[in-house]
Amino acid sequence: MLQAYLDDSGTHTNDSPICVAAGYFGGAHYWKQFNLDWDRAVKSRHLTEFHASRFWSGGLGGKTFGEYAGWSKEDCETFLDELLAIIRRYRIWPVGSAVVLADWNEQSDSPLGRAIGKARDIRRDFKLLNKVAFDKLLIDFRSDFAAR
Repeated sequence: MLQAYLDDSGTHTNDSPICVAAGYFGGAHYWKQFNLDWDRAVKSRHLTEFHASRFWSGGLGGKTFGEYAGWSKEDCETFLDELLAIIRRYRIWPVGSAVVLADWNEQSDSPLGRAIGKARDIRRDFKLLNKVAFDKLLIDFRSDFAAR
């Protein structure tokens, strides 16, 4: 079975010009060991979880905030290197998509726009379109993998 872990940005408010969804997908058996290694790395730094937005908020080596307050540039780089090594260790693949909101809103007269309807909610629609796209990606991946 394949699993995906995704996060979205630009879908929480109406003031973002772009909506993005990105993450990783891979086999469930890889995720099980990945999660053990990831949790071990996070907990070894006395953290409960990794928050990328807070980690990057001051820029690498800049002012650190929240649970990363007081970390040096070297602390940040060492931790990031460890997390990236965990990602590379397993057969998980990055995936993502983005929609420019202005382009999306122009689609009301297209066949897609008429199918969705005039009263569209970009947050709901984007998540739905990504679910359909990622489901298709996983089906194609399974077919390609099975053919090997």
